[in-house]
Amino acid sequence: WNGAQVPFAAVVALGAALGGLAGMAESAHLALRHLIEGNLARSFSWDIVWMAPASAALVFGLLAVLLAIAFPVPRDARGAALQSGRFGLVALTPCLFVLAVLAAYSVLQDPHFGLYRWSAWLLSLGLAVLAVRAAAGPRERTARVMKWTPRVVLPAVALLVIGGLWDLPVPRERRALAALAAADAGQPNVLLLVLDTVRAASLGLYDPSRHTTPNLERLATRGTVFDWAIATAPWTLPSHASMFTGVYPTALEVDYNVPLAEHHLTLAEVLRDRGYATAGFVANMAYATRISGLAQGFARYEDWPMTWGRFIESSWFSRTVGRKLLPLSKYPWRGARRKNAEENVDDFLHWLDARRGPDRPFFAFLNFIDAHDPYATPPRLRARFEPPGPPVLRKREHITEADLASTRASYEASIALIDEQLGRLVGELEQRKLFEHTLIIVVSDHGEQFGEHGLQFHGNSLYLPLIHVPLMLVYPPTVPGGVRVRRPVSLRDLSATVMQVVTGGLDGTLPGRSILDPALQGDTARPAPLLSLREKPYQPKRWEPSVGGSLWSVFQYPYHLIRDSRGRQELYRVDLDPAESQNLVASADSLLLMGLGRTLDSLASERP
Repeated sequence: WNGAQVPFAAVVALGAALGGLAGMAESAHLALRHLIEGNLARSFSWDIVWMAPASAALVFGLLAVLLAIAFPVPRDARGAALQSGRFGLVALTPCLFVLAVLAAYSVLQDPHFGLYRWSAWLLSLGLAVLAVRAAAGPRERTARVMKWTPRVVLPAVALLVIGGLWDLPVPRERRALAALAAADAGQPNVLLLVLDTVRAASLGLYDPSRHTTPNLERLATRGTVFDWAIATAPWTLPSHASMFTGVYPTALEVDYNVPLAEHHLTLAEVLRDRGYATAGFVANMAYATRISGLAQGFARYEDWPMTWGRFIESSWFSRTVGRKLLPLSKYPWRGARRKNAEENVDDFLHWLDARRGPDRPFFAFLNFIDAHDPYATPPRLRARFEPPGPPVLRKREHITEADLASTRASYEASIALIDEQLGRLVGELEQRKLFEHTLIIVVSDHGEQFGEHGLQFHGNSLYLPLIHVPLMLVYPPTVPGGVRVRRPVSLRDLSATVMQVVTGGLDGTLPGRSILDPALQGDTARPAPLLSLREKPYQPKRWEPSVGGSLWSVFQYPYHLIRDSRGRQELYRVDLDPAESQNLVASADSLLLMGLGRTLDSLASERP
């Protein structure tokens, strides 16, 4: 059992090296899966490439220390002449066996290998036995392996860590800012606040019976509110990408497995080239992280928090040990959990105060995820909304609005939480004398369904609960205060609108037109047709509209035409039927229906 006798330090170095190898294998597997599958919802981050080897090496090294203490070579077996190093000699066989078992299982435990847990353990035990037998071979070979394994693996881990630290948000931003051109004097700051999954119908700003947004209602007296803002898609990535590029999702081709391509010009890139300091702070860890492509043009982009908790969670063994010994559910040990609105605002304010060159204008993008399921809200806010009860988070067929009343209450309490933080954010801007010099855009990427048409959540239809979203612009120098615009607008025109405010006129850098153009805001002007679409649905339920394939809709107030890829159509007149309960296709004028259909086809084929 004692087998080879090696120095204490050699066992520790070997343990750290085996941990580093296991972490490299884990991270390589995750990276390879990401490159092959490209599933953005798997919450992959390239930080795993250096975090997993480093955390595994650290924890395996600490385990090796404990094993070396537990398995010293008995004095009567070694004699005084065999003393080596300050801590003496250690029995290699038991230490290597335990370390090899855990290192192998660290890799094999991944469910995508298709192994049952006990099968993975048995295979790990077999591999450990082979390692022990190899170590029992010629002493010179064992000595070489013990010597060179740490010398090769640990420097490789160190290089990965150095590369990872070099690519952290702060050093990356410093390099980007150093390359910026000087900004023109007098350009306004731009602050884009995206309330992920917030529909217009649940805001007091649009429905006085909903007591969710007192701070936004006060802010509205200082800006312009758009009563009919239409999202281009019913889920996060294509809607954000369209806002950033001014291009309809039909030409962007983003999907669950396809990020925004680099050749698309974004608002952040345009403003960066004008000398703006650009920063993004996102809480949606599925479809708004750096790998989604939305980070293009941002000098600073914070998605996954850089915390000790996330470092420990990055490899299997360190995660298993950490969850037993450390409060990973609490800040600052938080691991992979999403940021709440308060943390997101804190991160932005910290950046705002610490950024270099405060005279340089900034473009900041904040994504708030609190209103996304599971609608986690502090009890103090949830108690304000009736009825009580836990949210229903499982899809059901023929579900009704009554079934989801408590779910909607939790959702609206989450909106109230965001509203609190937006009020705090505006106050902080005023305190810093920045409010008057900042274009503030409050918008949502898409809405949410609570039993309307028997549906839940989002991404599965193009009904108004999903595409009718809040939109407000505040900029005292040029945007009129206390104004409500009834003419429908598309979120694809946000980038062009920002450029109109920044440059004083449309320069054609980004496609679209400014929604602040007075000629387009009159109630008597003919509403422009607005496109929304849902392409390539992901595992739809058989009762959801998206089971029929792709969905397209054209919204030309007061009509809303929806078509699926099988040619089925729905037509609603939303001024008389805001719930979209009466499908008018069978009774509609044929010329009206044909005209809307041709308009939809034209918009869907549009390319920048």
